[in-house]
Amino acid sequence: MENFFFRLDLIRNQNINGTPLRGDLLLPMIATRDIAEIAAQLLLRLDFSGQSTRELLGQRDISMQEATRIIGKAIGKEALAYVQFPYQQAEQAMMGMGLSQDVARSFNEMYRGLNEERVRPLEKRTAANTTPTSFEQFAESFAAVYRSPEGAKARGR
Repeated sequence: MENFFFRLDLIRNQNINGTPLRGDLLLPMIATRDIAEIAAQLLLRLDFSGQSTRELLGQRDISMQEATRIIGKAIGKEALAYVQFPYQQAEQAMMGMGLSQDVARSFNEMYRGLNEERVRPLEKRTAANTTPTSFEQFAESFAAVYRSPEGAKARGR
């Protein structure tokens, strides 16, 4: 969910949210605080050995269109629209933000894999891999940063 903070300036200055992702693609978005909570529990219990992975899927699957509507409502921009950018345009924008061309291309490779549904969860959603923070809860945090003078200063405004 926190990846939405990278688009603060786009939302603020162009009144749109956008990435190369399909607007209707359902994604298992997760809040970093939920990841941190699970990691802390595992480290406190130490009930694992060696290397292991645990798939976490967030509170629910959500599309970029729905996430954008929720963010728009939270920041008072009800008409905020989601725009799917062409990969090349997104690559140029990422490089303009300071990413290397290799990193920008890697992001586009991930976006393409998601759009084509080659990158997807390996597990079905269960109570064990569903985390509590809703996108609506995250949107309130996003709105606080969006409105804060400190957030604007940190972004060079």
